[in-house]
Amino acid sequence: MLCGFLPQPDGLDAPAGNVVSWPDWEEGAKLVGLDPLHMHTGQKALTNQVASKVQGRVLDVGCGVGGLLSLLPRSVESVGLDVSKYCVDRARSRLDSHDNVKVINTDILDTDDENLGRFSSIVGLDVFHMLNRSHIIQKCSGLLRKHGNLIF
Repeated sequence: MLCGFLPQPDGLDAPAGNVVSWPDWEEGAKLVGLDPLHMHTGQKALTNQVASKVQGRVLDVGCGVGGLLSLLPRSVESVGLDVSKYCVDRARSRLDSHDNVKVINTDILDTDDENLGRFSSIVGLDVFHMLNRSHIIQKCSGLLRKHGNLIF
């Protein structure tokens, strides 16, 4: 498992639950000076590297606007989850021609394991610092196939 995280800032007024999210992703992106449709060079390189290595059925936790999902081969069945309706709408629009991709507007902890199924690879790029780590690892472990890969 690859892990990396940033500490959550002190005094952050975050909603209860699994993910710290801005009510309006566009406003949040402006606040920190990021365009949510683009990523910095290091993140793009990491996304390309991960996309080239995952196999089997893939779950992208916090898929955002679908950057990783758009790079996966069409032979790979994939599911993207994100709590931001804005991001999910953008991902669906971006991936409209991809028959192998399903994008769902939800928190992973609110998903039904039976309906979601099992995955060979579960990926969460640039989201681990926003998650309740112990809950997310436990949830993902239950969704992972034997000898699967968990990449955060």
